[in-house]
Amino acid sequence: SLHGEVSGDSDINFVHDAIDRIEAELNRKFHCVSVIHMDPLTFDDSKCNALRSELTNIAQAIDPKITIHDLRIVEGPTHTNVIFDAVVPFEFSMTDEQVREKFISAVRQRHPYYNCVINIDKPYI
Repeated sequence: SLHGEVSGDSDINFVHDAIDRIEAELNRKFHCVSVIHMDPLTFDDSKCNALRSELTNIAQAIDPKITIHDLRIVEGPTHTNVIFDAVVPFEFSMTDEQVREKFISAVRQRHPYYNCVINIDKPYI
C-alpha cells in the first residue's frame, strides 16, 4: 500500500492511468499486489504551504523519524479542520494517541481555532 502525492490540479484521468501503470509495473517486478492511494496536494496555497512546513517542524521536534502527508485544510465558521496523516515507526516509544496529542497541543498553541484530525500511519518498508 502506497500513497502517491500528486498536484491537486492534475488531470484526474491522467493521474489514474499513471497510477495503474505503476501498480502493474510493481506487480511485474516484485510479484506482489500493490495499491496506490492518490493524495492530491495543493501547491499554490500559501496558507497550506505554511501549515505543511509548521507540521513538518512539529513532527521533527517529536522525532526526526516522523513524517506527515495528505494535508487538507477545511475551513468552517467556528473552526478549521486540519486533516493529515502522520507516519510513525512501529518501534516508536510513544503510543499513537500520545503522538496525536503532541501534534494537537503544538498546533493549538499557534492556531487556537484549528481542530486536528490525524490519522497515524505505519511505514511498511
